[in-house]
Parts: sequence; structure tokens; C-alpha cells
Amino acid sequence: MNRRVERLRERSQEARPSVSAERSLLMTRVYREHLGKHSPPVLRALAFQRLCAEKTITIEPDELIVAVRFPVQSTRRVAFREVARRHGDFAMVAVAVCIENDNAMRIGVGGMADRPAVRRATIDGVADARGFFDSLAWELEGYDDTHASARLRRDLLRRVGPLVVEEALRCAA
Repeated sequence: MNRRVERLRERSQEARPSVSAERSLLMTRVYREHLGKHSPPVLRALAFQRLCAEKTITIEPDELIVAVRFPVQSTRRVAFREVARRHGDFAMVAVAVCIENDNAMRIGVGGMADRPAVRRATIDGVADARGFFDSLAWELEGYDDTHASARLRRDLLRRVGPLVVEEALRCAA
């Protein structure tokens, strides 16, 4: 582990838990505006879109800016999920799936390594997805910190990944 990562780990372990009022307000507004008009996956996507567009970005010393882009087009099926201990907490694992055509997918995973990972895969159904995410969990390994152990992160990815693929496959094209 390099010195920068060690400093970030120490800062994370010493951090006091907090709640973001700005994030809470943005999420509340989205849900008030759209509740009952869209399905839960679409509500989550709208909330995430609002957060990305409007939440203040804070970059602390030693942090890097990393981006994973999933351009959404009306002809594509997409799904996104993140897992945290409580709503609004740091995501232990996040998975995004964009089905490009037939069963060709772009899959983004956050929380498993020092940076988000993007993979392309052809997945034919949920059984195929289980095998893909099992391999991906071991490839990315995960890491231990105050939020989750590497083992928990791998288990979460194995369980959540196929659900996100299934959700994307069900989305209307």
C-alpha cells in the first residue's frame, strides 16, 4: 500500500460519522417530485442523477478524481444499485449495468478497489451473471476498512451484481 492510500485509510478510520444535509435535501426533493410517477429503480436513477448534477463536490488532500461514465440513451436498458449500512452512508459496493444490445453489457463496480472498475461482458441470463460476478469479485479482491471487510465486499458484489443485471434486462428498451 502506498503512502497516499495509507493516509486516506487513516483519515477514514479516524473520521467521525456525519450526515450530509445537502444530500438529504436533494434526495427528498426528487422523491417528493416523482413519488408514485415512476418505479423504484427509476426513482433511484433520478435521485442519483440529481446528486451528480447538483451536489457540491469536495476534494480533500490526497484524493483523486475518478470518473466512470455510462451515457444513458433511450435505446439502452440500465440499472444501478449501491449497498450501504444505512441510507445515505458511504456505499460499500455499487454496481451499474448498461445493456448495449442483446446481452452485451457494460458493468461498472465501485467500492471493491482503489478505483471504480468497468468491464464489458456478454451475459445470458441470471445464471451467467452469477458466474461473471463470482469471478469479478475474486479479480477485484475488495479491501478492508471501517465500512466493510474485503470478504463482505466480495459477498455483496456476488449477490447484488446478478440482481442489477436482472433489473436491467427487465427494463423496457
